[in-house]
Amino acid sequence: MNNKQQIFEQLNAIAHAEDHQKQALIDTFKANHPEEIHWLDMIVSEPKSNSTDTYIPTIPNYQVIKVIGSGANGTVYLATNQLQQQVAIKTPNVWLSDEQIARFKHEGQLLARLQHPNIAQVLDVGEFKTNQGIMPYLVLEYIEGINIDEYVQQKQLGTQQVVHLFQSVLAAVQFAHQKQVIHRDIKPDNIIVDEQGIPKLLDFGIATLDTNATFAMTQLTHTGEIVGTLAYMSPEQVSGSDDMDSRTDIYSCGVVLYQLISGRLPYEVDASQLFSAINKILNETPQNITQFNVQIDASLAAIIHHAIEKQPTNRFQTAHDFNKDLDAWLNNEPIQSQQLSKWYWLKQAAKNNRALVTGTALAFLGLLTGLVFAISFALKEQQARTLADQKAEANRQVVQFINDLFVNADPSESLGESITVKQVIESAQYSVENNLADDAAVEAQIRLVLGNAFDAIEMYPSAIAQYNQGLNRIDVSDELFFELSTQKLSSLTSNTEFESLMADINQLKNKLAESSMSPSQKQSFTNKILLEEAAYYSTNTQSDQALKILKQLKQQADLDFNMQVAVDKNLGYIHRQLGESDQAETIFRQLLSECQNRLGQTHPITLDLVQELALTLRQKNQLEEALALYETLVHDTEKNYGENSLSTLLAKINKATAHMYAGEFAKADEMTAGLLEKMIEHVGPMHQYTLTLRNIRGGALDNVGKWDEALALYQETLDLFLKSESKDNFHIISLPHNMAVILFKQKEFKKAHQIYFETRPKCEAILTLDHPMCAIMADAHAAVLIELGQLDQATQLLSYSNPKLIEKYGEDHPRVKSSNERLELLKQKTQQLN
Repeated sequence: MNNKQQIFEQLNAIAHAEDHQKQALIDTFKANHPEEIHWLDMIVSEPKSNSTDTYIPTIPNYQVIKVIGSGANGTVYLATNQLQQQVAIKTPNVWLSDEQIARFKHEGQLLARLQHPNIAQVLDVGEFKTNQGIMPYLVLEYIEGINIDEYVQQKQLGTQQVVHLFQSVLAAVQFAHQKQVIHRDIKPDNIIVDEQGIPKLLDFGIATLDTNATFAMTQLTHTGEIVGTLAYMSPEQVSGSDDMDSRTDIYSCGVVLYQLISGRLPYEVDASQLFSAINKILNETPQNITQFNVQIDASLAAIIHHAIEKQPTNRFQTAHDFNKDLDAWLNNEPIQSQQLSKWYWLKQAAKNNRALVTGTALAFLGLLTGLVFAISFALKEQQARTLADQKAEANRQVVQFINDLFVNADPSESLGESITVKQVIESAQYSVENNLADDAAVEAQIRLVLGNAFDAIEMYPSAIAQYNQGLNRIDVSDELFFELSTQKLSSLTSNTEFESLMADINQLKNKLAESSMSPSQKQSFTNKILLEEAAYYSTNTQSDQALKILKQLKQQADLDFNMQVAVDKNLGYIHRQLGESDQAETIFRQLLSECQNRLGQTHPITLDLVQELALTLRQKNQLEEALALYETLVHDTEKNYGENSLSTLLAKINKATAHMYAGEFAKADEMTAGLLEKMIEHVGPMHQYTLTLRNIRGGALDNVGKWDEALALYQETLDLFLKSESKDNFHIISLPHNMAVILFKQKEFKKAHQIYFETRPKCEAILTLDHPMCAIMADAHAAVLIELGQLDQATQLLSYSNPKLIEKYGEDHPRVKSSNERLELLKQKTQQLN
């Protein structure tokens, strides 16, 4: 049981304690949890009675008939106007504060301007006299009808009819949001369907009359209104967050649609157990909607679950986006959140079982060093992987397969070991081959899912094998063929299988040209192919060709947002690789700002771009800002994924590296020591990033003077790299260089020379002379040769390395200053000989 669950259990105990026991429990809770005492405001002995139930006010120009509803903030009366038309009149409750009553007036004036066919109209606003003084009132359109959930049941509407009906509700929500009005209390009771079958949203914008969200929750609790409202509240609303915005309405809409489609709620919420209910909404995974009805389409399920994500940044950002996906689903078109139908339960299984540590690789933040061209995180993690609606049944089977795979994983069968995502997806291959041999379409889709999972945890050969097996089961006329093929290209790029990559690209271009797909579908796949082609050219030092392709992509007028991010991000990569750091910085700053505004501060794509900007600034030696960005990155990533996720650990590794670049070597030594233990425990000793961290750790040890320890670690790491499946040639070159640097400090010049003699040709062959690593090695080798008296060879190397380093890093960079010092030393040595 985690700490939050314990807190909520204690709150429940307080809420249900006898009066003579309650105060002692409250005092103990305050002492143990001072930061959580705001929850105590919601604990009351009895709800306040609403004395307005029998009170009938006198309101000028209206004949008030009876009470038809009441809540935390007001009472609604049935009345008639001077034309004998029925209207609804809402008044604030007399016990509200002056501030709340002022907000009632303000909201009423604002709502009077909300003229929409699916919003109950405000017809009039005014004031009337009471014993407590002058009070405001609102006159609203009176709707003859029934609640939307009752309407759906009575009419026995089918799923498509329900979705079509609910789209009108979302249109109303979007309209109000554009007018800066948030509902805050969307639930079936507040959606009435009239006699013409038109849904009307009631009480818009006045459900919460206080800016303090915790006080608003307390009001609901004290009046008893919490009972009918809690199940529809967003996590940020039930927690009393004052940062709540329009996305809380998106969540509530998702819950209502979930209920209308399935007849159930995402959580079994018992309002009498208030804090247990709050804990469920905050911390538990909602029940898969398909478990209540297997006929529910997987794509529709993905849309609904996307709307009820716990983190606001992970939901639809607007009601329009929600509606757009529903519209696409109704029209048998690809949907924005389609990828969730394949990834949702895989991700949830990883969240629910902390042992599935590698599951966080599904949202990893890119290559640590930034020196290898990587295809955009946005494409790998966020881009839709869609199929036509006629494959809905196959999609459902895919989701069920993955769901069963993780939900039924039994830790007892692993002899006490933690079950990892790697183990689960590897075991899945047996199930695919033995249970789905007769269903090619379903098998091909599952191969795509498994391939994507292997790719996400960087097991690229396994990913490529899955894509190939899927391709063998599907015809080239099927859109899924191109989905598998383009994903395979991404894995080939990541695995540096460039010969196979270009062969596949050329074949795929020809097959795509012959395809009968629509022009827009062809263009979408063509863009993916071009992105991988740009990756090939960039990695193989043909940057001009890569830039040409990316600029060609950027000129497309209808380029979707994810592809725009991918293109711009890779432009930034290339400029950084070319040493054009100012251009790279400009690109990453602009892209980060756009994604922060559009996706939010903690969206995975946003966090990825924070890292890229920080890495660029680190390369420019702007270390103070880089460290500040890494601090933000660590905080937000840990908040998103937990302290031991791969994403969080990578962020901390990058931060440690920045400390080392800043000359804070003791800090880097301390951080890398702890991080290496965590990487080995939670990610594995042979993982690529664990091996990379060993290299960084060696640098920290080197700079605090622990040379022998650093040399041993470098040698051990090099041996592990050579034994691993990694094709990371950069580290196979950089590790010997790091060893030679230490040997130079130990005045072991001949040993250092031997390492450079063997390694530099590999660098030039694999990375080419244009790569900064080759210039760095040449410069360091020149220093060794100067000490050995081989001045002609040193002169030759420095004539290449010094201008190349200036070109890459600029005159003020520490590497350039060291190179200039070597030139000066070489000049002095040469003059002494002459």
